[in-house]
Amino acid sequence: MQKEMELLKIWKADAIEALADNERCIAAQMEMIKRMQGIISAVYDHLHESQVALLSFVDVKRELYEDMQGKRKGRHETTK
Repeated sequence: MQKEMELLKIWKADAIEALADNERCIAAQMEMIKRMQGIISAVYDHLHESQVALLSFVDVKRELYEDMQGKRKGRHETTK
């Protein structure tokens, strides 16, 4: 009976140590997730800024195209 009690104490200590290891792993994983979230947020911000810049570029190109089309139409109308 004494031997079984000693084994139970050892198993209990091992279980407590394993729980502590799990808690440390979970804490490390949470820290990693927080860092990843920060990186993802920064990437999102950069992509959004790029999208806004690209849309501005498209607007400028569209306006230039419309101006060129207006000039062409105006030139054709004056030659008729």
